[in-house]
Amino acid sequence: GEKKNILTFAVLQPIHKQYNHGQHCALDMALNSVDDYYKDCSKMLKKVKNYYLIQERQNDRVFNQAWIAAEDYYNSRNVPLGKLSKNNYIALQVYVNASTNFYKSFNNATRTQKTSYNTFKYHSLHFFLTDAIRKLNIKKLLTTFRGTNIRFHVKSLTIRFGQFTSSSESQIIIETYFGASIKKYSYLLHEEEVLIPPYEVFDITSVKLKKHIPDLWCEAVYKLQSTKLPKSDLNCQMVRF
Repeated sequence: GEKKNILTFAVLQPIHKQYNHGQHCALDMALNSVDDYYKDCSKMLKKVKNYYLIQERQNDRVFNQAWIAAEDYYNSRNVPLGKLSKNNYIALQVYVNASTNFYKSFNNATRTQKTSYNTFKYHSLHFFLTDAIRKLNIKKLLTTFRGTNIRFHVKSLTIRFGQFTSSSESQIIIETYFGASIKKYSYLLHEEEVLIPPYEVFDITSVKLKKHIPDLWCEAVYKLQSTKLPKSDLNCQMVRF
């Protein structure tokens, strides 16, 4: 049967923008997620640059302001882009900038709007983030940590986050294969931050509860391990409309 423990995670160090304080979240396969992997549809780049980015900035004032702030940040620094394009870098700054609340609406839309993908407002940001993660990915498991004080229903032993998920040091141990370190692109330069894409699938391999292990340092610790098999129901859908 399904595992339905409710896990409460204590905070040792604040997590960089995840869910709202006190929110209840289900850990499951996030079946309503905008999970486009853009695998084998590189022609998307031209469509995103020449149409979606322009249209979406025009149609969403908050997104446009976040993009402008990130571009100003880019222009004020002599940033070595490495494998990234300028738009990849700006997209990362839009996402990791803790001084704006833009990530909240983006995460919520990414987690829930699979069935309304043709009216999803953030195709351009989603594409450039996914593309950046793919370019920075080193094709091996990264162990990272995510902290939160959210209460979770663990509804399945195999899960996806269903949104872009950033991690910093705390109690949830995540072994990601498709994620990538973005430490040198993050505003939070002291944190070893890894960005995990919505389409990555994890097995829950270990759950430890303080009520069973009294000397555990927090209420619960659990471990997620990548299956190394992505699940992208919407792969390349944007090319088709």
